[in-house]
Parts: sequence; structure tokens; C-alpha cells
Amino acid sequence: MTLRRWHRGWAFAVVLLLALIGVTSIKSEVSPAEAANASRFDPGLIISDSVFYDFGTMSVAEIQRFLDSKVTKCLATSAPVCLKDYRTSTPAKAAEAGRCDAMPAKTNISAAEIIYDIAHACGINPRVLLVTLQKEQGLVQATNPTWYMYRAALGYGCPDSDPGICGKVWTGLFNQLHKGAGQFQWYGDPRGSFTYLKPGRTVSVRYSPTASCGSKSFLLKSQATAALYYYTPYTPNSAALKNLYSTGDSCSAYGNRNFWRFFTDWFGSTIGGGFLLQSNAGVPYLVVDDTRYRIDEPALVNALSPLGPLGTISTEYLDSFKEGQVLNRLVKSATGKYYFIEGGLKYPVANCALAITLGLNCDTAVQLTASQLAAISSGASMSALIMGSTADTATDRYLIIDGVKHEILDQASATAANLTLPAKAPVAISAFANLPWGAPIAKDSSLFVNRTNGLRQILLSGHIYSIAAATTTDVDFAKWFAGSAATLAADSIRTLDSGVTIKSIVVDENGHYFWLNANGKQQLSNGETVVSGAPVVPSGVLAKIPNTGTALTAPFFANAAATASVYLIRDKKRRPTVSAADRAKFASILATPAVVTLNNSAMSQISLAPTLLGPGNLLKTKTSDTLYFIDASDHAYRFVNPTHAKLFTAAKPKLVKASQLAGYSTKSKIGGYRVKCDGVEYFAIDGKLRPVLAGYATSYPGKVFTLDSLTCKTLAKSTTEVGRFIVTGSGTASAKYYLVQGLKKRLVATKKQYLLIRGATPAAVPVSGYFASLLPTGSALAASVKTVLTVPTPAPSGTPSSTPSATPSATPSATPSSTPSATPSSTPTVKPVVKYTVKSGDTMNGIAARFNVNVNTLASVNGITNLNLISIGQILVIP
Repeated sequence: MTLRRWHRGWAFAVVLLLALIGVTSIKSEVSPAEAANASRFDPGLIISDSVFYDFGTMSVAEIQRFLDSKVTKCLATSAPVCLKDYRTSTPAKAAEAGRCDAMPAKTNISAAEIIYDIAHACGINPRVLLVTLQKEQGLVQATNPTWYMYRAALGYGCPDSDPGICGKVWTGLFNQLHKGAGQFQWYGDPRGSFTYLKPGRTVSVRYSPTASCGSKSFLLKSQATAALYYYTPYTPNSAALKNLYSTGDSCSAYGNRNFWRFFTDWFGSTIGGGFLLQSNAGVPYLVVDDTRYRIDEPALVNALSPLGPLGTISTEYLDSFKEGQVLNRLVKSATGKYYFIEGGLKYPVANCALAITLGLNCDTAVQLTASQLAAISSGASMSALIMGSTADTATDRYLIIDGVKHEILDQASATAANLTLPAKAPVAISAFANLPWGAPIAKDSSLFVNRTNGLRQILLSGHIYSIAAATTTDVDFAKWFAGSAATLAADSIRTLDSGVTIKSIVVDENGHYFWLNANGKQQLSNGETVVSGAPVVPSGVLAKIPNTGTALTAPFFANAAATASVYLIRDKKRRPTVSAADRAKFASILATPAVVTLNNSAMSQISLAPTLLGPGNLLKTKTSDTLYFIDASDHAYRFVNPTHAKLFTAAKPKLVKASQLAGYSTKSKIGGYRVKCDGVEYFAIDGKLRPVLAGYATSYPGKVFTLDSLTCKTLAKSTTEVGRFIVTGSGTASAKYYLVQGLKKRLVATKKQYLLIRGATPAAVPVSGYFASLLPTGSALAASVKTVLTVPTPAPSGTPSSTPSATPSATPSATPSSTPSATPSSTPTVKPVVKYTVKSGDTMNGIAARFNVNVNTLASVNGITNLNLISIGQILVIP
């Protein structure tokens, strides 16, 4: 389009009026159509220029739908037809400077197309043309129009001084629209003579053609409003406005009132933006003369608020301006002065070197018009020291260096960096939201607070470490780092963020664990068994914290500060204990005997596991008669009946809550009596464990049940070995002796026979009738059997075995020997060499406890000097 719709004179007028009256009277965009409210009528701003000259608001189809909606049923039975049905051919039109662009001839086109074509050619909003057609002749809503309505459709050529010529010159819909729209455009052209209504000045406009009715003075605020007054030179009086949809009094004029009323009712607000415009796509622009500059920073729209609100216009109208560069906050005047725009003010930028420091470039500064700059008030000069958004101007400060924001922690940090700070700038850091963040200016070893999340932070050797809130409560890092009362923003911290949050239990890069407390750090010699997921903190940070106390070695008992609960710390878990008696049963596995008091934050890092119950405990719950036997392997074995429980322990069952069994498997039952502890088999007989050699054990029925060594230590044991004989009713006249043979018990006829065949084997073990009932009964031993039994020799074994060794059977010969041995066998028992292969999770303390040996002896035998240095697959000799 060659015809420019934007005039320098109008631009100056808008700036002037905005400077005079502010922007509160101008709405930011066209709102949906609504019933007009006379209180909103402003005689100085009937319509804004951005609305009046926006030629792209409606398509042909939209104009047609609008016309159809205003006349649902046309009553015209002959020509002329209603406007919605009107069609004609239009002549070609040459371009007229300051009025309209050239138009080609067209044949048989609709009124909607005529309106559309003239709106685009003359640069006038088609809605303005529709409203003017209605307010001049009522043609839009006419259901049975006259030829006069079409001849004088837009009221062009109808002067009040000679109304008789109305409809006699430039007649017809096309001519009226073309001449009228061109005239609207010409009113604002500085080459014309229409200068007596000057936007930005106070003008006086009469109420009606009758001079005695008086006039009204007001500030004229837009060129478009001036065009309406040139076209219809009266403003409504109070009577006309009071009866907005009716008549006023004899001094009332209605043309401009009706224009405003129709536009508001049909299309919404008549007010749009000034220099700040956007299309429906929502991208804002600043218009300077004939060029539009895209605004990518939303806050910059608010910063330019003295230039008017952001108005919404059609894409076509916006596209009629030349595309300039992207607007930034540095603008310039025609005389080469530079300004930073923020908060509705302009701040002088002394030179281009300062502009570069602030991340700006004089070469990309947009030159505003003198009137635009005049509308923006001046502020103090800019500098590179920018204040934050908080009230703490002493510490919330930023230094911009080469376009990068650096937050200053405090004055001590600035001094340490040898910085001489300039005077503070008059704007806040929010004006530089588009600049990248650089490393904060903070003194090494500083301790400060993250202003965004409230966490304490440490800066050391170019890295920032967070401190968990819980750890901050328990540990005062200000003892070892330089505490600052200042804060830093999270964005600033992020530039040096190590990604590490220090907690109360940490591990350094060499795998050494520590727990932090009020006095310093204490090493955990095998911390990998205490906690999982401990943050890795560089040794340089930990070196600032003094060592305290001797190294702790797990497992150990610990309580949290100021609480009575005591936990067993083992296998990366903490398990609450019930009583001191229960804890005493774990004494043999403890690496640190005393109960250790940890701070709450350290304790919370260790995973909480269910309650720990003492191994060997006999328990029951309130809701069940089932008896449970606690094994240190986290099993709560069920006894088949109370009598069976008495084979293992003479203790009375303790009452516990069902919830306290949550950490134990309760699926398995104990129905036998054969148990193995640390590779040695025992029989549970009437409350005690009695050892039994493998050679004898093979004669007894039942499954061998392996218990944890800790559990075994809690059970009463007898030193008397079990052999091949048991006796019921021992010490009474009714005592019965049995030889156990072939997985059955065989009654021995007399005690004399028992003494004869027993030989040097272990004496008969007194048992209860219940124990005896667990052995199937075989045939009684014949009285003629006199064979003396021998002591079996156990076979050596390399590692503890859960399966009995194949020892020669001690079954007596069915036929008495002709040369019985006179004395028991004197073959000595050979102690097997026991070896153990280290598995995942093993520790020297744990292995020593399993085999009931001293850990130092175990280390000495195997040539181990560091108890922490054993490896999976290593074979240890058990002394």
C-alpha cells in the first residue's frame, strides 16, 4: 500500500495528550460489543486512531454476515434492495495522494465487497464505514430503503450551510463511500487545510448549528476524533447523552453521539492503542513513524507505558508498517543521546562503553521521535551497579560486567575482589531479566543463605554447596566458615552450584565416611554399612571441619539426641529396640560397645526398619496363642505347640504387640529338635542344646534346622554330648533306656544291657516323654545283644557344612562278636580345619561372631593387618 495512514502530526498529538492526561482514560484493547454507557463518552476521544484507521478488521464474508444479521427480513419488493442484497458494478479509480490508493473496476459486486475494497484503498476501518452509513442514513438496518438513502449514503456533500444539495453530487453507494473515506483520510494530511482542530490542544465545538445553544471546550486527543468533528461538527450536549437511545432537547445534535453509540453497541470499544500495537497474534510492536519494532521482552511494554496502552489492531493494518529490528531497552534521540527505558522513565546512558557493560549496543538502539521521547520523563543516570527487588539495598546488589549479571554477596566480598563500586543505578535488577547470570561476587569460604529456598550455602574454591535444613538445625557451620548476614538468589547460586547438598552423614571422594555434629566430624570406619546414598563432599570442604572423637565402627547402638529410643545401626538400617535385655543379646557383634548419641538429622539419614527383637526370645501376641521364636536371621519361627517350645527354652513367653513382629518372617515352623549352630549340630532337649557328633546324629530322624549364631548364643547349652542312647524317667524305678538306631528308638531290655553295649560312647541323655515321642518306635533290642558300641571318628571338613558328614554307622552287629573289645576305643577326635570364603556384605567382625572367635585372632591367623580390607572370594582359615 502506497498510502500511509500514520501521520507525524498525529503522532505528536498523541504524545502530547498522553503527557497531559496520562493513560488512564485509554483502554488497552477493543473489547467485545456491549450496550453503550454514556458516562464513558469522551468528546475529546470519540475513537482512537489505531481503531479508526485499522482497515483490516473485517473480511468480505464477515461484512456480509454483519449486514445479514442487521436485516433478517428485507421488506423491499423492488429496487432499491436492502444493503445486504445490494449489488452493482464499480468504476476504476486512480490513486489520490493523501486520500486513497488506486482501485480497479469490478463488475456486479456486493455492498460488502465495496465496503471492503474502499476500506483497504483509503485506509479506514470498515466498521467506521458501516457505522457512518447507519448514523447518516440508517442504511445498514433499513428493511425498505429509498434511493435517497443510497444517493447520500455516507452524508458526503451534505453541508449544513446548503442541505438542499445533499444526494445530488457524488451520488450512489460507491461514490459516497469512496469520497467520504478519502475525506476521512485527508483530514489528517498535513498538506491539507484542516488544521484548526489540532489533537493535543483544547478545542471548542458547538452543540448544534444554533449558535445560541453554546459550545463545549475539551482536550482533543486523537486525529480520528478530529476527523469526525470535521465531518459532523457538533458534540452532544448533556441532554443527548442522558437519553442515549432517544432524543435530547432542542439544542441536541446526534451525529457523533450516534456514531459512538452504534460503534460501541456493534463492535465494542472505540479506543485502541497509540504507539504500542499488537495484532490478534499477540506480538507487540512499537511504532515509530512508518516503522514497527517488535518487542520480545513483555516487561518492556510496561516500561513504555507513557507512550500509551497496548492496542489490538488487525494483522493487515499492522503489516502496512515497515518491519524494523527487535526493540531493546536502549533507545536514542536524533541528537545522539542514549537512554535506558524502564518503569515509564528514560535514564541517560553516558556513553556506548557503559551500554556494552550493560549488555546493550548503541548500534541497535532504536531512534524515537522527539515527541515520543518528550512523553517519557527522565530519571537519574545509569550505572553498572544495580539494586535488587528487596528492600535490603545494602546487600541485594548486582554488578553488570560485559552484559553478565554478578550478584554481590556483601561489602566484604566486594573488598576481597578489589572492586570499587560505582554509584547505584536508579533501576532494579528486574529490568535486566534478559541478561545471563554470572558467578556471584562472594568471598571464599563464605556461609550465606539462598534467598529463594532459605537453605544455607557454602562457597569454597569456586563451588557452592547447599546444607540440608535438618543438618543446619543440628550443626553450626559458622564455626568453620565465614558467616554472612547477606543472601544470594538461586539464579546466582546456580552458576557455581556443585549439585551437592551436605547432610549430617557424608562421604568424601576417597570413600571415607563421617558424621557431622556440633563439635566437628567423626569418622565412620565402615560407613557403607551405616547409610546408603550419603552425599559425596570434597575433602577440601571437610578439611575445614575439625575431627572429633575416635572412629565409630558399625554395628553399634545409637539414640537420637534428646530421645530415649535406641536403635541398632547395621546393614544400612536402624532398628528400634525394645529393652536393654534384648540389646545385651547383640553385644558379641558390636564393634562400638557404648550407645552412641547421633544428632536427629544424622539419624534420619539412616533408613528406619521394623522393631528389632532379642534373638532367642519366646514371644506371643495379645491376639493369638501362637508362640514365636526369634532368630537373628529376621525370622520369627512358630512352634507347633507350647510343649515343643520347652525343648528349646525354659523361659516363659513375653507378650509383644503384633506390629513388633512386622520385621520378621513368620511363615516357617519349628517341628523338630535338631539344630545347627556355627556348623555344629545340637539337639534341643528339654530347654537346653546338647551337642551331638555327626556319627551319632545320622541315627536320629528329623530335619536339621540352622539358627543364626547370635540366636545360638542366647540359648542354654549343655556340655554333655548326645550319643546313641536316651532314657525316659531317669532316676526312677520305671526308667526306660532306648538305643536310637536306623532313625528309630529301640527299647533296651535292662539297664545292665544298656551299660554293656554302651561301651565308651556318651551316656544316655535323660529326655522327656514328649521328646521321646518325636522318635518313631522300632522293635525292642533282643536281650542277647551284647556288642559294645565304639566312638565314631568325624571326617575333616574344609568349610562349615549344613549337611552331616558321612560318618561310618555305629549300628551294632546283629550277631554278637566272638571277641568283643575289652576297652573302649582310644582313637582321638580330630578337629577339622575350617575355612570360610568371604561373601558380599561380610565384615571381619561379622565373620568372627559367626564362628565365635576373637576378631584379632582371626586377623592374625590370616595375616590381616587392616580389619576393613577383606575382599569377596578371599578364603579365611577359622582358628
